[in-house]
Amino acid sequence: MKLNFVIFFRINHDQFEFLLLLVEKELTVQPSNGVRKPISPAEKLAVTLRYLATGESLRSLSFAFRISHCYLSNIIKNTLNILKIKLVPLFLKNAHTIDFKQAATEFAYKWNFPNCIAAIDGKHIRIRSPGNSGSLFHNYKDFFSIVLLAMVDANYKFIAVDVGSFGK
Repeated sequence: MKLNFVIFFRINHDQFEFLLLLVEKELTVQPSNGVRKPISPAEKLAVTLRYLATGESLRSLSFAFRISHCYLSNIIKNTLNILKIKLVPLFLKNAHTIDFKQAATEFAYKWNFPNCIAAIDGKHIRIRSPGNSGSLFHNYKDFFSIVLLAMVDANYKFIAVDVGSFGK
């Protein structure tokens, strides 16, 4: 059963519980006259993780989770914003507090790259052209994209991450 959980969400149950504890308070909606039984924080997190794990369409997810595809986009956007707020301080160092001499020493010792303080890489992710965007997302490879960019230290730990820059 646990293997199915990992296959479905791409994280184990303990990691799911950790994430749920982080975001549960912000995702909880109290019942009201309009909504007698609101969607639970666990289900909001589950649908968001499934969306990230598979890239499945919102219509397909709406059938699987029995939630309107219009409301799913709001749930996913809100959950991702809360996850970003909670996880960035836990897993990313403040870029202003990096000791450059220590970073250069680690790169020189581990990778034989003297005077290097970070490794950087990026990737163009193909997208459909957003409405009224002109040529902002059009790149030199002749398709529309957003850019994922990351910097890591000598120990493969992220220093900075930028997601969603224009493709050009």
